[in-house]
Amino acid sequence: MAKLLTSIWVLLFFYVCYGQELPVELRIQGGHDHRVSVLTVSPDGKWLASGGYDRTIILWDIESGKELRRITCEGYLRALKFSPNSKLIGSVSEEGSAIIFEVESGQVVRRLSAESVYYRNIRFLPDGKRFITSVGAGTATLWSLDKEEPLGQFEGERFNCMNNCHNAMDVSPDGKWMIISNTKGIITLYNVAKQIAVRTYRHYPDNSHGSSDNLMMAFLPDSKSFIVGSEAEGILRWSVSDNNNPTIILEPQIIGTGLSFMINDIAINRSGDKLAVLYLDGVKGTFQRDHNRNFHVYDLKLNEWIVSHELDNILSMEFSPGTDEIFVANDATPQLIEPLSGDTLQTFSGFLTNFRAPYWIMKAKQKHLYLPPETILERVGKQVIAWSLKTGKPTHTYNGHDDLVLGMAVNRDKTILATGGVDRRIQVLDMVTDSVLWMREMESPVFTLVFSSDGRHLVTAHLTGRIILWDALSGHYIRDLDRIRDWYNTPMDIAFTSTGLIAWDEFLMDTTTRERIVEFDNHEDRVHDVTINKDGKTMLTTGWDGRVVLRELYYGGKVSEVFKGEEQVYCAEFSPEEKLIAIGGADNRIRIFDLDGKNEIQLLGHTSSVVSLSFTADGKYLVSGSEDGSVKVWDIAAQRIIYTHVMLDEKRWTTQVPSGHFYATQEGMETMFFVRGTQLYALDQFFEEFYEPQLTVDLLSANYQERDRLGSQVAALPPPEVKIAFPKSGPTEQASTEILVRASDQGGGIDEVRLTHNGKLVVSDVTAKLNKSGKSQALKYHLDLVPGENIIRATGFSTGRIESRTDEIRLSRPADEPTAACYVVAIGINQYKNPRLNLNYAVDDAKSIVELIESRSKALYTSVETHMITDADATREKIIEKLVELSAVIKPTDVFYFFYAGHGSLLNENFYFIPTNSTRLYEEAGLQAEALYVGDLVNYLKDIKALKQVLFIDACHSGGSTAILASRGAGEEKALAQLSRSAGVHILAAAGSDQTATEFADLGHGLFTYAVLEALSGKADGAPADNKVTVYELKSFLDDQVPEISMKYKNTPQYPNTFSIGHDFPIVLFE
Repeated sequence: MAKLLTSIWVLLFFYVCYGQELPVELRIQGGHDHRVSVLTVSPDGKWLASGGYDRTIILWDIESGKELRRITCEGYLRALKFSPNSKLIGSVSEEGSAIIFEVESGQVVRRLSAESVYYRNIRFLPDGKRFITSVGAGTATLWSLDKEEPLGQFEGERFNCMNNCHNAMDVSPDGKWMIISNTKGIITLYNVAKQIAVRTYRHYPDNSHGSSDNLMMAFLPDSKSFIVGSEAEGILRWSVSDNNNPTIILEPQIIGTGLSFMINDIAINRSGDKLAVLYLDGVKGTFQRDHNRNFHVYDLKLNEWIVSHELDNILSMEFSPGTDEIFVANDATPQLIEPLSGDTLQTFSGFLTNFRAPYWIMKAKQKHLYLPPETILERVGKQVIAWSLKTGKPTHTYNGHDDLVLGMAVNRDKTILATGGVDRRIQVLDMVTDSVLWMREMESPVFTLVFSSDGRHLVTAHLTGRIILWDALSGHYIRDLDRIRDWYNTPMDIAFTSTGLIAWDEFLMDTTTRERIVEFDNHEDRVHDVTINKDGKTMLTTGWDGRVVLRELYYGGKVSEVFKGEEQVYCAEFSPEEKLIAIGGADNRIRIFDLDGKNEIQLLGHTSSVVSLSFTADGKYLVSGSEDGSVKVWDIAAQRIIYTHVMLDEKRWTTQVPSGHFYATQEGMETMFFVRGTQLYALDQFFEEFYEPQLTVDLLSANYQERDRLGSQVAALPPPEVKIAFPKSGPTEQASTEILVRASDQGGGIDEVRLTHNGKLVVSDVTAKLNKSGKSQALKYHLDLVPGENIIRATGFSTGRIESRTDEIRLSRPADEPTAACYVVAIGINQYKNPRLNLNYAVDDAKSIVELIESRSKALYTSVETHMITDADATREKIIEKLVELSAVIKPTDVFYFFYAGHGSLLNENFYFIPTNSTRLYEEAGLQAEALYVGDLVNYLKDIKALKQVLFIDACHSGGSTAILASRGAGEEKALAQLSRSAGVHILAAAGSDQTATEFADLGHGLFTYAVLEALSGKADGAPADNKVTVYELKSFLDDQVPEISMKYKNTPQYPNTFSIGHDFPIVLFE
C-alpha cells in the first residue's frame, strides 16, 4: 500500500528557526464566497476552521469572529479536524489529497498527495502525533508525523473511490478504537494499537437502498459507544462491546414523494448527553419542501427528541467545547447557534460573503493591471479603483457594476477601460473624460475581456461559453467567435497577437474568418493565463496542471516547458526587455527565471495564491496581486518586498512596509487588523510607534528595512492586559462611580493606563508603571456619569508603546432634562510679529464660525458662550489661560468647540500652533518657548470635562519646496491623528499630506473654513434631510467637497485631515 502513496514530508525548519519572531501580517475580513462544506472547532475552544466549495480553509478566532488565516486548496473541502492539542489541522479536499497544517504558522506539516488513492477522511489520535486517514471503502492507514512511511493499515475493500463514497470514519476520544464503514452496510470496529478488527456491525442489509454516502458516525465522549445515522436504518446507538442490540434513536424515515431522506451530519456534545442531527423531517409522513425541519436535538440521557428547527443550507456542524452551543455551516457563513431556541449567537463572514458567484469563475481571477508610469488598477468588489504606485493613494474610482467585477482590460493607449462582472454587464469607459462609451447586459456573467493590439476590437468571454467580438469604441456586435462545449471550459484568459489573431486554450484563431490557424495541446488541465510577447510570435501559458509553457506561434514552432510544479499556476508575465519570466500560483510563491527556465529566484511573502503579476515599465519593480485581496510591490534586484497594499474601497485602505510601519485611513484602521501567528491586533494598537503617514510621500523610496520590526517589538514588548473589574455593565441611578481597572504585565511592562468616557480621554495614568511579567495591579478612578449611555473603555501601553486590547463597559443612567451648554473658543491671527507671516482672512474665518454657531445652535443648548482671541491677544499664554479658565466651568454634558485659523509648524515630528508673537516657524528653541505644542493641548483638552469636543484647524504652512511641504504635511497628519486619538476628540483640519492650506480672495476665507461654513449652512445635511448637520455629516462633506473646491480654485486637490473619535452629535439645527 505504501508504494501506492506519494508522501511529501515538509519540516517546519523556517518556523523553527524563525519561531520566536513570527511575521505580523495585515489581514482583511474576507470570509467564504461559496458554500461551506465542513467545519471543526479546536478542543481548547479558541478557533474555528471552516472549509468550502470556494476551495479555501479559513481559520477564525472565535472570541472576536476575526479571520486569522486563509489557505487555498486544490478542491473543495471534504474533511477538517483539529489535533487534540489544537496545534494542527488535518484536511481532505475533493481531489483526494490529505494535508496537515500548523495552526500557529499556517505552514504545511504533512502532505499526502492523491495519485493512486483518494483520501476521504482524517482523524488524529490523542497524542497529536499520529493520525488516521480513510481510503476507498472500509480501508484506512495509520501515520506518524515523524515518519514518512505508514505505521500500519486497516484493510477493507480495495478499490479507488472518487465519488459518492463518503466512507464514514471516526476515532474514539481515548484513541483505543476506530470505526469505519464500507459500501455494503458493514461497520468495522478496530483496535488501533493492535491494528486488528474486533467486531463488525451490520447497519443495513446488503440489498438495501442505502449507501455509505449518506452514513454518519461519531463516538460518544466515554469511548464506550458510538452513534450511526443513515437513510436506510435511521439513527442507532451501538456499544463497542456488543454488536447485536443497538439502541434505536430514530426509526428509518419513509418519504412518499420520491425524494431521498438524508442525514447530512451528526454531532455530540462534550458531556455526551446531547446529540444534534441534520436530516430532512417529513410532515405527516411525507416530505414537503416548504415545511420540513432539518435540525434536531436528542437528549441521550432522557432518550427523547427535545427540539427541531428549520435551518436551511447546513452541511456540517460541531458542538462548542464545554457548552451546548453549536457551530453550523449555514450556506457560506459559519454560525454559532443556541440549539434549543435556534437563535444565532455569532456569525463568521466577510466582504467576499456578499459576492456569490460560481466558485470557479472567482478562482484566481486577475487582481490588478499596471498602467505606466505609476498607476495600478485594482478590482475591488463592485468597483475598479486606480491608485498611485508611488503613494498608495486612490486617484480614481470606476463604478457601474451592481455585483462583483470579474474581469477588466485596458487598451494599448491606456485610455479605455473595459470591465465585466457577475451582474452580466459589459461596460466600456473613456478614462480621460470618465464617461461611459457603451454598456451591454448579457445573459450570463462576463469574466474575461481583452482589447486587440490596435484597440479597435474587444473580445469578451461569458459563463455560457460564448466568446464575442465587439467594436471597442461603439459597442457594435460583430460576431460570435466560438461557443465552448461547456461552462467549465470557458477561457480564463484570451490574448491578441500584434497581427490581430486571437489565442486561448486550444488554438490560434483568425477573428475575421474564425479559421483555426494553429491548434495547441500544451496542458493536461485548464489553461489559466495566456500572454503574447511584443512581436506577437511567442505565447506564454500557465495551467492548473502546474506547467508553464513557452510556444512559438507557427506550425512546427518550438514548444518548451519553462516550469513544472505540483500546484496550479495562475499568472505569467514577460519583463519589459522580455529576458525574464515571472510566474505565480497556488503555492503562494513568485518565481522569476530566464526564458529557458534557468537561474530561478523566488520571492516569498504572500500567504495566499498569487493571481496577477506586472513588471513596471523600467523593469525595477514587480507588482503582484493575491487571492486574499493584497497587492505587493517588490524590488527585483534586492529580491525583497517594498510594501503591501490592501484596499476594500477608496476610503478603506492600508499600506504596510516590511518593518511593520503602516499608513491607513481611519476607515481602514477600523476594518483591517494584524495577525501574528494566532494573535490578533487592531491596527491602532501600534499607532504611536508604527503609524507613518510619511510613507505616502514616496513609498518606492521608503527605507524602513533596517528599522525595528513590528514582530520583534511585539515579541519583546507585548502589550499589557487591561480589564475593568468594577462596575459591570448595566443600568445605574448614580451620578458618579468608581472605576476599578486591573492591569497585568504580559512581558512588555506597563507604561500608561488610559480611560475614555464616550470616546473622550478622562484618565491618562503614567504613574501606573509596572515592569514585572505576570504581575498585575488594581487602579481606582472616579468618574462622573452623564444621562443616557456611558461607554467606558480602558487600555494600557507597554514600554514599547504598544497598546492593549480595549476593555469596555456600558452604564445606562436615566436621562434628565437637557442642560447642555455650548462653549466656543475661536482663534484667528492675521497679524504676526513677523510681517512675512501675515494672513488675510484668519480673523474673518474665526468670526464667521462663531456667528454661525451662535445663530444655528441656540435650540440645541441652554446657552452658547463664545470666546474670540485674535491678533495681538493670541499669544500662547492667553490661549492657555482661556483653556484653563473654561476647564473649571465646563461639565461632562456640555459641548466644546475649538477653532484655530493661523500658521502651523511641524518640526522633528512635533506639531505646533503658531501664536502671534512667534517669529520663526522651524527653530526648535523658539517654538518650545512661544508656540503651543499639540501634546500640551492634549492635556488641556483632557482637563475640559465636556465629552463632546470638536477641533477645527485651518493652519497654513509657509515656505519650502513641494517635497519639504509634502513631508511636513505627512508629519502634521500623524500629529493631528494622534491628538484626536489621545484626547478622544473630533478633529477637522485643513491641509492634507501634500498641500498647504490656502486663502482665496474670491472666497473671502481660507478654503477649508469656506467649506466648513458652506457645510454648516445646510449643505452637509445628508439624506434623509433632518434640518441638522452632525459631526459625521460635516466630516463626510469636507472629505468630498474640499478636494473639488480646491480643484476649482487652484487646479490641485487639497485633502483635509479629518479624524473622528467619539460619538456623533448635531452641531447646528435649522428651525
